[in-house]
Amino acid sequence: MESDLYRLGFTGTREGLTVGQRQALDRRVQELVCEHAGKVVAVHGACVGADAAFDRVCIDHTIPRSHRPGPVPALRMKNSQTLGSFVFSPEPFEVRNKKIAESVDHLLVCPKQMTEQRRGGTWQTYRFGLRRDIQITTFFPDGTTHDRWTS
Repeated sequence: MESDLYRLGFTGTREGLTVGQRQALDRRVQELVCEHAGKVVAVHGACVGADAAFDRVCIDHTIPRSHRPGPVPALRMKNSQTLGSFVFSPEPFEVRNKKIAESVDHLLVCPKQMTEQRRGGTWQTYRFGLRRDIQITTFFPDGTTHDRWTS
C-alpha cells in the first residue's frame, strides 16, 4: 500500500455488529474518509460477522479493501473476492491478526463484550495494536466508543 494512504484495520466478533456499533462505525469511517480526502484503504480478516459488515461499510464509502482470511473456510465471509478488494492467502489466526495490526495507521475494534477479554481474536488483534504507535478506536456493543493513541 502507498504511504500517502491512510490505512484502516478492522477486527470484530463473528457474531456481527449491534445496531449501535454499526451506526458508530459508519459515522467514524465517513469522518475518516473526509479527513483524509478519500485516500483511505482498509484491511480486515474476511471472517463472517463483523468483518463482513465492515466490508459493506467500506463498499458504501468506496474504500478499497484487502482481506486476510484465516485458515477455516467455514468462518470466511461470503464473496470475499469482491470488486475493489485484494485477498491474501489464508494464514493461522494469530499470524493474520498480527499482520492486520502491524499494517495499519488506525485499528477499528468491534468486540462482543464491553470489557477486554483474555481470549478471542478481536482482543488479540487489539493487543497487537497496543504494541504499535497507532490510533485504536473501540466500538462497544452499546454504541459507545473509546479512542486510544498508543506510543
